[in-house]
Amino acid sequence: MTTSVAKPFYKKWRFIVLMVIVGLIILGSLVGNKGDKLSNQTAGNNNQIEKVSKPKGAIDMEHFKLVEIGLTKSKVDEIFGSEGEMSSEYKISDNKYSTYIYKRASFEMATVTYKDNIVESKMQTGL
Repeated sequence: MTTSVAKPFYKKWRFIVLMVIVGLIILGSLVGNKGDKLSNQTAGNNNQIEKVSKPKGAIDMEHFKLVEIGLTKSKVDEIFGSEGEMSSEYKISDNKYSTYIYKRASFEMATVTYKDNIVESKMQTGL
């Protein structure tokens, strides 16, 4: 009488196939899109935005990083390709503060606060 010993779970073919698939998914998510790059060139004091493969005005992390404290609202609108949606506006002393939301999807957005139409702060969610 022969008794068969069950293989450990990690030696069964189904487990090995599952691990290969999971590994490929993880590898694919780490690699990402290499074609979506921005280059930021400086000519004198003017910052010029040149996009390699994305259409101008995408609201994503690469464009969000181009928004710097001190930029004007019109320059930020040019970077994002949208005027954004005003979230709030208030006045303290002689300074006018306004907050704009630039949305890509319901939970993917950039929020920029301006002091007299100059970037005071920025925040992103889900980019």
